[in-house]
Amino acid sequence: IKSAHIGLDSGYVSIDNLQIGKTGKYLRINGKISDRESDSCLIDLKDINVKYVLDILRFDDVEFGGMASGQVNLKNLLKSPIIQTKLNVHDFSLNKALLGQADISGYWDNELGGIRLDTQIKEKNSNTHITGYVSPKLKGLDLDIEADSLNLAFITPFVEGIFSNIEARADGHFRLYGPFKFLDFEGDVKANFDAKIDVLNTYFQIKDDSIH
Repeated sequence: IKSAHIGLDSGYVSIDNLQIGKTGKYLRINGKISDRESDSCLIDLKDINVKYVLDILRFDDVEFGGMASGQVNLKNLLKSPIIQTKLNVHDFSLNKALLGQADISGYWDNELGGIRLDTQIKEKNSNTHITGYVSPKLKGLDLDIEADSLNLAFITPFVEGIFSNIEARADGHFRLYGPFKFLDFEGDVKANFDAKIDVLNTYFQIKDDSIH
């Protein structure tokens, strides 16, 4: 932790250049924390594990991974928090499934109790666009996905007890929504899908086929 100045006064906390970490990998905080929308606190991230950041928000049912750089802007934290973020995440993963390099714009929705996202994911020559939300409060998600060879292994914990050992890629437009434990799917995609059907102890395979 580098030297910084932290001031305390009635109704607010001011922070000047509080940096945790080293030159190539750090979290730096500047600004003022109060109950006024005009006051803000800016957090700069450089190669910080996104899992540590989201663990603070108690994302227990969804596991994000990757090294994040970018900014998180906090306002009105002591009353009705406004949280906005713009991050670039290398080796972005969801539920241990590697998806690629992600550019994530998002904000915290207090009523929803979750994060609304607009995300572009690039992997080799593919480019997937995802919008929607993930909500710890509702224990669910609603994602609109324009998939370009997207790794579908991230659904593994959501279909636990039904499918396992999932190796799958999908192209097309679909919506993934509902409670984490009972996710539903709608859309039209072309997929390569290999998985084990647990109750039958049998493997099955779909090759370049359409799923509706």
